[in-house]
Amino acid sequence: MVFKKGYIPWNKGKFGKENHCFGIHHSEEFRKKLSKINTGKKLSEETKQKLRDNAKINPNYGRRGKHFILSEEHKKHISESHKGHKHTKETIEKMKKSMKGIKHPNMVGQHLSEEHKRKIKLANIGRIVTEKTREKLRRANLGKKESKETKDKISKKLKNRFFSEEHRKNLSLSGKNRPIPIGTLKSMKKRWKKIKGKTWEEIYGEKKAKEMKEKINNLGDKNGNWRGGIAYEPYDKNFNEKFKREIRKRDNQVCMLCGIHREKLYRTLDIHHINYDKLLSISENCISLCSSCHMKTNGNREHWTKFFQSLLAERYNYSYSENLEPILTL
Repeated sequence: MVFKKGYIPWNKGKFGKENHCFGIHHSEEFRKKLSKINTGKKLSEETKQKLRDNAKINPNYGRRGKHFILSEEHKKHISESHKGHKHTKETIEKMKKSMKGIKHPNMVGQHLSEEHKRKIKLANIGRIVTEKTREKLRRANLGKKESKETKDKISKKLKNRFFSEEHRKNLSLSGKNRPIPIGTLKSMKKRWKKIKGKTWEEIYGEKKAKEMKEKINNLGDKNGNWRGGIAYEPYDKNFNEKFKREIRKRDNQVCMLCGIHREKLYRTLDIHHINYDKLLSISENCISLCSSCHMKTNGNREHWTKFFQSLLAERYNYSYSENLEPILTL
C-alpha cells in the first residue's frame, strides 16, 4: 500500500481505547508471520526519528520501573496475562546471566519500612515450604561461602542479643514434637548407619580428627562444664545395644524428664549415666532421655545426679548412698 505525501493516518496519536486495536490479541500463527516478514528488516534513520517523536506523546515516555504510570485496570490485565506463564530454561539462563552481580535498580540504598516488614511477616505466617522447594534452595546454596564482610555483619548484629524468657519458651515449644521431613530423616538415618560405632579418625580422617580434637581441647578448659576431656573416654563392655534396649523397655520408651514418647521422636532415646561414670553401666545408674533433655544434663551435674537418683528410687525402689553411689542388692 502506497500513501500520498502528506497523508496522515486516522489513528495517529491515539492511545488506549481511542485506538481501534485496543483489546485485540493476535493469534500465535499471525505473530509468527509478522516475525518472519520483519526478520532482517532495518529501519531508516528518518523512520526511527518519527517513532521517537510519536513515542514522546505517550505519558510514560522516559519513565522506568516504579515511575511508570499504569491504571489499576491495566495492572489487572497485565497480571491476568502473566498467570500460568512459564519461562523456558534457555530464557531463565539468559536472565540469570544478564542480572548476575547487578543489584535491583529500584532497591539500591533503600530499606524496608517497619510496616512493610510486618506485612511480609503476616503474608508468610502458615506458609508451608514443600520438600521440592527445600531441595531447590539446598542445591542453590550448596558450596556457597559467605564473605568475611558478611560474617562480620552477622556477628555484629547478633552480639549482645538477648532473648526474653517468654521468647525462649516459645522457641522451646515450637521445636518440641516438630515432625522431621521425610527426606531429612532418611539422610540422617543413612548418615547414622555409616558413622555408628566408628571413631573420629575413621569418619573424618586422622588429620581432620586431630584438628577437631585440638579445637575442642583448646576451648574446653575455658568452659565451666569442662571435666578434663572425659567425653573421649571409652564406655565399659556392658554398655551395648542389648543393655540400652533393656533400659528403654524398663522406662516404657519414654523420656524420664519431659515425658515424650519414642514414637514422636526422629531417633531412639539416649541412655544417660546418672553419676556420669561411663564405666558403671548398670540399671541403677542409667536412665532414658530424649536428646534435648540429655543436653540439659551437661551442666549442674550434682543437681541432676540427685534428681534422677530420687526419681528411680521412687519408681523402682533403687537405693543410693550419701556419696551418690548406687547400692546394689544381691
